[in-house]
Amino acid sequence: MAKLDQFEHKTMGPGLGPKINVLLNLLDLTQAKVSEESDVSRSNLNRFLRGQTNIRSDSFVKLLATLGVNVNELLSLKLKEALGEKTSQRQIGQDIENIFLHLDPLVAKTLIDTIVSRSKKFKSKGLIEAVANLTEFRATLR
Repeated sequence: MAKLDQFEHKTMGPGLGPKINVLLNLLDLTQAKVSEESDVSRSNLNRFLRGQTNIRSDSFVKLLATLGVNVNELLSLKLKEALGEKTSQRQIGQDIENIFLHLDPLVAKTLIDTIVSRSKKFKSKGLIEAVANLTEFRATLR
C-alpha cells in the first residue's frame, strides 16, 4: 500500500481512472495495447485514465482483466471473507503481520532477514515485490 501512497499525489483525486493509469504505467503497458485488448476506444480510455469520464461496466471489467485484475476472483474472495473463511492471501498476510508485531522486535527482524535471504534466489515479479514489502515492514519494527 505504501507504493500506492507514493503515487497518490500523481492521481487526480480518489477516482479509479487515474489510479489505473498509475498501474498501467508501472506495468509498462501502453494505452494503445490496453485499448486494443480491452475493446475500449483509445480516446475514451485516455479520458477515463485522466479522470474526465467513466466507462461502461463491461468495458471496465475487460480493462481490469487486461491489467491482471480478475474481478470474479476478487468478488469470490470478498464473499469468503464475509462468510468468515480465512483462505485469502490477504488474511494470511494480516495474520503474519500480527504475529510479527507481537514478537520481540529482534526475533521478528531475524525471522524476516531469514525469509528475505532465502527468497533472493527466486526471480518471480510477485515474490520480488513481496520481499520488498517485507523488507519495508521490517524497517517499521522497533
